[in-house]
Amino acid sequence: MTGFLGSYLAKALVDNGHVIIGLKRCMSDTVRLTDTLKSLILFDVEDGLESLFEIHSDIELVIHAATSYGNQKEPLSEMFMTNVILPLKILELSSCNKGCVFVNTGTYFSKISGDYSYLSDYIFTKSVMQTLGEIFSIKNKTTFVNVQLEHMFGPKDGSQKFTSSVFQKLLSNTPLIELTAGEQERDFVYVDDVVEAYLSIINSSEVMGSREVRCFEVGSGQAHTIKDFVLAAQRALGSESELSFGALPYRENELMYSEANLNSLHALGWSCKYGMEAGIEKAIAYLRS
Repeated sequence: MTGFLGSYLAKALVDNGHVIIGLKRCMSDTVRLTDTLKSLILFDVEDGLESLFEIHSDIELVIHAATSYGNQKEPLSEMFMTNVILPLKILELSSCNKGCVFVNTGTYFSKISGDYSYLSDYIFTKSVMQTLGEIFSIKNKTTFVNVQLEHMFGPKDGSQKFTSSVFQKLLSNTPLIELTAGEQERDFVYVDDVVEAYLSIINSSEVMGSREVRCFEVGSGQAHTIKDFVLAAQRALGSESELSFGALPYRENELMYSEANLNSLHALGWSCKYGMEAGIEKAIAYLRS
């Protein structure tokens, strides 16, 4: 709930009249929730998930958006707890509420075949949760929705993320920014479009009442090279930073192309509103403000 995507979803759901119970850790920073904090029911994981579902036995929908990437040198056990054990426990408990739907947040990195050592633990744990969720859904005849996110970006994202790091370096006119050749193609999708995709999914009575596994890829539907993204950001900011493409090597088994298949989302009436450059402009406007 306190993360990048979770905070955006919380605001959108509150604005749409939903009663939101937000899970967090007792030491979580709630700064991203400043605008919606008074409208949320917050529950600390440390207080016990069983008690949450005893108190709120009428929960109709669970959205799992918490993620541990491992880029802060978290131990694998902690990543497994966040990406697998916690959501699996919530899935089991929520299934006791008749008709409760579980929406899981997956990643486009699951397309990688081979050992992508940079995010191997993250990819593995996210894949495990998706698989277990699908098995649970089939066995128990519940609705499990997997949302496979492409390269989401926008204001308030973590500073360690690629797009945020690029924006900050360009904004501060870092003299030299070293990058790979930038030929990797990514489906950059602005966070507002991602939130609207979630809303389209959970507002679909056909999806919510399906009692089966449903999968949706979420992106803009158009891949751009990383080089094009960085150059577009540089133009938008008027940055004087020197961009050194090719100064860094590609990671082993680098994913060179990813683009969302949006047919399932389009069938729900969703469409992407912000292309890559429009999304960059919105993100930069926030940074400048």
